[in-house]
Amino acid sequence: MDSLIIAAREDSPGFNLDVENGIFEITGESRPENVQGFYKPVMEWMDKFQKYVYWLKNQFPDKEPRKIDFHFKLDYFNSTSAKYILSILNTLDEINQQTHSVTIHWHYEEMDEDILKTGEAFEEVLKIRFNYVLIPSVQDT
Repeated sequence: MDSLIIAAREDSPGFNLDVENGIFEITGESRPENVQGFYKPVMEWMDKFQKYVYWLKNQFPDKEPRKIDFHFKLDYFNSTSAKYILSILNTLDEINQQTHSVTIHWHYEEMDEDILKTGEAFEEVLKIRFNYVLIPSVQDT
């Protein structure tokens, strides 16, 4: 299964979904003009990845599944993007229920309660627990 890499732009997040190392990351802002068009290849990739994980589990039932660390490092996302982010989280939650191999790292800045509260709201509707990662504020010198 190939990794998915999408470069961040001013209005759309970057994705680095590294299958080989099990490190997945979404960074930046998510407010693309065409949210559905932007997220379509990501959602298709997530669907293929989920099937791939299930296939591996069935083919090698005694093998320990590869750990997946998914880092959400979003500075901002609009409400339309939130639906797609929750869909990604749902897929990860489903994978974790089968493999117990997914860890969600939800990064938030010290002064950004909105991102933290949104992560907590997402966590409430999922079975998977989040690891909250505080990004300290940069102090003016």
